[in-house]
Amino acid sequence: MNKDELQKIIDQLESSNSKEDAYFGIFDFGHESGESFVKANKEGLELFATELLKASRDADEIVADEKKKIINVEYNAAWIDGDTLIQYVQPSIEKRVNAKFEPPKQTWLGRIAGAGCLALILIAVAAFAIGLFTMFSWLN
Repeated sequence: MNKDELQKIIDQLESSNSKEDAYFGIFDFGHESGESFVKANKEGLELFATELLKASRDADEIVADEKKKIINVEYNAAWIDGDTLIQYVQPSIEKRVNAKFEPPKQTWLGRIAGAGCLALILIAVAAFAIGLFTMFSWLN
């Protein structure tokens, strides 16, 4: 699509959706990195789509610009909520096969924290078993 076509869609979406009624949020779903979901109403989805369409409209200029490599996204609006905020878009000329996502690697601190939790659970189970044994020995 060319810039004029994108701008017409952006204008139409912005004029037909009230920012007072819109709601869009990205929330964490689990404890693992990358587990998240979007909670939004129709107006919020369409207004957030306009932010992405604006990034698409301006992507070629930003990639060509040596100084500015990002496109800011409206992230602090009253209709945007959530644990994860998308603050900017970084346009790329790479095709999908070259722009692969690599999941975060577990750090040594994460492994130690996991081992520490396991050790605490084992200590709690051992203390419970010793307590039961002591309680039954008093009954005899």
